[in-house]
Amino acid sequence: MTDFAEQILHDTNCGEDFRNQQPLVLQAYNGLVAYEPVYRATCLKTETAEDTEYCFSHAVSGQNPADLYPYLTAVGLNMPAGSRPSCTQCLKQSMHVFAEYAVRKEQPLAQTYLS
Repeated sequence: MTDFAEQILHDTNCGEDFRNQQPLVLQAYNGLVAYEPVYRATCLKTETAEDTEYCFSHAVSGQNPADLYPYLTAVGLNMPAGSRPSCTQCLKQSMHVFAEYAVRKEQPLAQTYLS
């Protein structure tokens, strides 16, 4: 996916729109470069006494709506002020994945994770 993101930056594609901060182009670029960390984080699993569940699935369907917000930081969206995701093993594992990518300036996480 990073190859596609790089192609967006070429003037023969959307380079000028990217430099002009056109929102749809930025969103496409962010989604493409964030694919790997999002994939890694959303495929994490947690084991309970009864079952094994994907962490992302639990965040989406759980009791606390704020549990989804950390996943959105990977594509460049800030967590809403005052949000309090549940401090679970899933959150810890996901944040560990995101921390690995947040140090890369091309990643949207470089803006959202570290701010």
